[in-house]
Amino acid sequence: MTRDRACNGKVLAPRCGVAAGASGAICRSRLLTITTTLRQQGRDTWQFLEQAWIAHHRGGVMPSLLPEP
Repeated sequence: MTRDRACNGKVLAPRCGVAAGASGAICRSRLLTITTTLRQQGRDTWQFLEQAWIAHHRGGVMPSLLPEP
């Protein structure tokens, strides 16, 4: 994967409603890490985020970024 393709989400982050400042920067960096990792693994980003959101709100098991064996 090229660096330009991996960093593609950085252009869209300011338009996604992510807050400015230190907490917004941390949130953006975590989201970019998640999306880049999942793309490299060929996994669906939205599905992962949905599973994480549901697990957080229902007290379930969080999905893993580690590749499945």
